[in-house]
Amino acid sequence: MENMRARSGKPVAFSTHLGPAGGPIKDPIALLSGAGETLALRVAASALFTTFRRTFQLPPDVMALVTRVGDDHETVRPGGQVDGRDAVEVLFVRAAPLPLTLRAGRFVSADAYPAEVEISLSARAIPDRGDLLSLKRRLGEAAQSISCAQLAEAFLPGVRAAIEPVFTKASMTQVMTTDVCIEMEKAIGAALESVAFSCGLSIDAGIRVRAASETYERVRRAAEDAEQSRRQVEAAAPLRAAQQDARRQQVQHFSELLAEMRAATGAENAPPLRDFLRTFAEHERAQLYESLFAEKARTAATRAILVAAGPELLVFDPPAAPLPSQRFSLAGGAGAPRSVHIPPSGGNELRAWIGASSGVYEVRLTDGVIEASYGLKSSPSVRGGFNSVAVSDTAIYASHSELGIRRWRRDEPDAADAVMLAAVTQGAQAIRAIQLVVGSLYCAVDDRVIRWSSEAASVSRDSVSPVREYLGAGAQITALLAERDEVLAGTADGRVLHWRVDSPHEPRLLHTGRGRPVESLAVIEHEGVRRLFIADTSVCVHARLLDDATRWSYEAGGQTLRRAAVAADLIVAVTDLRDRLVLFDPGVPDRPQAVHHIAQLTGHSVQDVALVAQQGRPSMR
Repeated sequence: MENMRARSGKPVAFSTHLGPAGGPIKDPIALLSGAGETLALRVAASALFTTFRRTFQLPPDVMALVTRVGDDHETVRPGGQVDGRDAVEVLFVRAAPLPLTLRAGRFVSADAYPAEVEISLSARAIPDRGDLLSLKRRLGEAAQSISCAQLAEAFLPGVRAAIEPVFTKASMTQVMTTDVCIEMEKAIGAALESVAFSCGLSIDAGIRVRAASETYERVRRAAEDAEQSRRQVEAAAPLRAAQQDARRQQVQHFSELLAEMRAATGAENAPPLRDFLRTFAEHERAQLYESLFAEKARTAATRAILVAAGPELLVFDPPAAPLPSQRFSLAGGAGAPRSVHIPPSGGNELRAWIGASSGVYEVRLTDGVIEASYGLKSSPSVRGGFNSVAVSDTAIYASHSELGIRRWRRDEPDAADAVMLAAVTQGAQAIRAIQLVVGSLYCAVDDRVIRWSSEAASVSRDSVSPVREYLGAGAQITALLAERDEVLAGTADGRVLHWRVDSPHEPRLLHTGRGRPVESLAVIEHEGVRRLFIADTSVCVHARLLDDATRWSYEAGGQTLRRAAVAADLIVAVTDLRDRLVLFDPGVPDRPQAVHHIAQLTGHSVQDVALVAQQGRPSMR
């Protein structure tokens, strides 16, 4: 047992399920023949031979070593006859190869792919007296048989030691090639040679190594899919070029039509342009609208894309810059950013208001300096952060689903915060999307929209009464867009509702959706034509006219899009996993313009995204 013990650290334990106490054995050969899993079986002569049975005929695939009185040994070849005279015991040995499967366990390749390795080989007993005696000595005094599992356990330490240096220096792609497998198979054969020799066995040449890595297979399939997509895109390039040329001609044609209609609307008592557009058939109307919006996109340029991710605020130059032009670390006392707000500004010194875990930052976008930090007078333990911010000349307002609505005086960032509308928000599950529009504050509280005067809100007291509540949503409100004359709300079940500012009951249904929460709403207007954008955790950003049935869908190859920031010249959507930004040209709904991998860049998911327009004026969100 010396070699076996040296390799495995302990002697091999063999089974002892047969022996003289078991009585006469009628057919021990059954354990050794066919697809059995036993290599050798020792049987006492008294269990084999009786007064009437003094010989034993071996089949063609079994040999025997007979031990006789006086410790004399006789080898009986396969198919021979065992003579029971003076026999003490008989060692029956399988003559045919014994197939073994060794599960070597987990290895890691040079390029960090984990894999499970399995080895298939065959062990064969040598029909020689000396080799059979070696095999008998392996059994020891008490054991009666050697099985496949026991041999595999004995071989496994040597196999692992042979595989390790070959596997860990090769990439997984190399491991999957014939050359590396042959190298491992040769190393295994050399490692098992001495163990097999001490057992009186030989290892057949047909050693086979199989490595399986689920991680590598996923990456390989993804690479194959990407390559297939690349080839498809490449093959479709001529057709796409022809389609783009045809589209340019269409745009030119409909732009000329628009110019003619504008000239006609200048006549006395002529209807507005939007009424002219409705006189066309639906497919022509859609083309005219696209030409109209393309004109708007050419005159309105987005200055920057702001992304809150982890502790950072990233600034991208639109539309397709893959890396941020600036990265600001917001290491302030209010914690990590949760939301981004760009208020209207008349100058070029841009500022962003960042809702954070426990307060609001005022950030100068030219250099990322936190000019002011508005915190809580107490620090309660909460999971979320301030999900929206509204700014007036004198005050900062922020909504938080756990902490309610808070207000700070703009000129006193170190002063304590004030609790707003405590009686209205108490017990609410969702408080979000606070906005300031023409002297009124709006906020979504569960299934209601509340509105109150910013002048009343600026009074230094803990609570004010809402001026108006917009009711009838029937579900939690997940997105809100307030404008001068109307209020639009998206719900958790995918609907978009519309109220007139002066009519807070029985809202009009604008969009039915598919039961998924609406997370973003935006309206872009040009020459009286208004287009509504909806992001509702589906495979596209929806767009439709508010006063027409014409619709568009901005899709990203099956990716679910969670929320979006929208401008006349750019749409930026966040994927459902919040790991990427998908950018669209509003005039090209059928494919993305660019994709930014934020999680790969920062190691954090996207918390919010906002667009900054030229001349410091924000795009609508």
